[in-house]
Amino acid sequence: MKDNSNNPVTKGEFRLAIGNLRGDVDGLKTDVAVLKADVFVLKRDVADIKDNMVTKQDHDRLLTWMDEAMTEIRAYREERLLTGRQFLRMDDAIADHEKRICVLEKG
Repeated sequence: MKDNSNNPVTKGEFRLAIGNLRGDVDGLKTDVAVLKADVFVLKRDVADIKDNMVTKQDHDRLLTWMDEAMTEIRAYREERLLTGRQFLRMDDAIADHEKRICVLEKG
């Protein structure tokens, strides 16, 4: 269509303008359809993320379990060290006892 003119528009110009407008509308419809499909995929992806994500409660339970497990591991390690020291003391006592027996047997 002619811009800012007082001349009448011909049928050909009008049909060309309408054809261009219809093409633009069809293009917009296609774009909207693509956007709808993209939004659908995004909604599905967000729902999947929500279903599979770790919640704060899940994280807190995991940390609590890890704290309890580490406490048990530390207690076991300390117990193992104490037991090892007791064995070393018993070995020393047995060695001293054997030395005393040898001295008594010689004398």
